[in-house]
Amino acid sequence: MARVQNISKINSSSNVWTVAILGSGGCLDTLSAIRAGFTAVWGTEIDPVQQQMFVDLTGGTCMGDTFGPNMESASKVRYLKSGQPCTDYSRSGKHRGASGNTGWMFVKQTDVIL
Repeated sequence: MARVQNISKINSSSNVWTVAILGSGGCLDTLSAIRAGFTAVWGTEIDPVQQQMFVDLTGGTCMGDTFGPNMESASKVRYLKSGQPCTDYSRSGKHRGASGNTGWMFVKQTDVIL
């Protein structure tokens, strides 16, 4: 419980170092950002359990699908992290790139980033 209290102190609204996480998943990117002193403002995730995990951890908003309509209303942040699947590009993956099952997400996230 003490660890959660420490995280909430770091994640205060007075912090100007804001972060958003694309594809928050198991919140490892989120935890590293919080530990570095960033306030997680929003994230994206399609899995309901992982969405709730992000909200519970950060108090921020989960925008749902990275490529969905909610992204048009996403606030600007100082730092944007991505946890989009990259297995179609990885050495241990199937080497299908953008043609793979999730490889398109890795490329399409540039639209959100820009």
